[in-house]
Amino acid sequence: MKNPMTDSRIDQLLHRYSDVHHKHSGMYALLAQARVWQYVRGELGLSQLELATDLEISAAYLSYLENGQRKEPDPDLLLKLAERYLKEKE
Repeated sequence: MKNPMTDSRIDQLLHRYSDVHHKHSGMYALLAQARVWQYVRGELGLSQLELATDLEISAAYLSYLENGQRKEPDPDLLLKLAERYLKEKE
């Protein structure tokens, strides 16, 4: 059974990410989103390779996300990132 508190925290993280995308346009939005990826990875204390492995993506793709070189990723990937972050913080 899912924890409603955890679900709420995941929703908040995803909402913040979405807000960045909608409030800003173009390159600024990509760079702001990139900061989210960098922040979460830093908070987890993981290398790009470690986080990429956890999320089942390539380290190169994660690097592109962190450097604002890719547009918004699949929502399922954002959910995985949020769940990984919250799992560590509990």
